[in-house]
Order: sequence, then structure tokens, then C-alpha cells
Amino acid sequence: MTSPNGFTKTMVQKSALAMLLLPGIACSQAKQAAAPSGPAAAAASEAPQDLPETESVHILTGRSVVINLQTKVKRIYVSNPAVLESVTSSPLQVVLTAKAPGSCNVMLWDVDGHTRLLDV
Repeated sequence: MTSPNGFTKTMVQKSALAMLLLPGIACSQAKQAAAPSGPAAAAASEAPQDLPETESVHILTGRSVVINLQTKVKRIYVSNPAVLESVTSSPLQVVLTAKAPGSCNVMLWDVDGHTRLLDV
């Protein structure tokens, strides 16, 4: 059956069906395109597991605390050196001294590549 403007009933039905399905197909394709694949996806899925656990350490101004490590320390980062000083006393020990009131983070990397985060 032909409509007044020349379209058949089946063509109108197919067009309406396509209009209903296309947004869903476009949405699923966008989700697939946005999702990483391959090595990047594997690294992204492992990233949350590799995040260091944060430990809280409270130190009074002018006082020190000794941090004992399981493996040799490779690198230390203090986010606010005006508040805290770090000294490596041995390969397995770090001494933290509070210089002024405030807070900061200390990142400790060991030779095995593990990271320890202290919230001071």
C-alpha cells in the first residue's frame, strides 16, 4: 500500500524500527570505543591494586619517629619539607622529624618497586 507522499507502509515501519534501534547501537559502540583494550586495559585494571595503602603517623613538633621497612629504601619524597624532615638512618630505617605544625605526605619507594604512603 502506498501513502499519499509515495512511501509504502513497510518502508515507514522499517524506518521507524531503525530509528528505535540506532541510538542503542550507537551507544553500545561508543561504550566499546571508550573502553580500553589490550595491554592498556590490563594495566588500567591492575592500577587500583597497585596503589599504596595510606598509613597515618602523628608526630609532635620537635619530635621524631623511626619508620622500619621490610626492604631497602630506594627513594623518599616529602610533600612539605617546611613541616617534616626525613633522614635515612639505615637502608631499612627512615627517621621523620616534625619541624613545624602542619601536615604532609611521605612517599617511600623500596628497591622492589613497592610504594608506601604515610600521611603525617
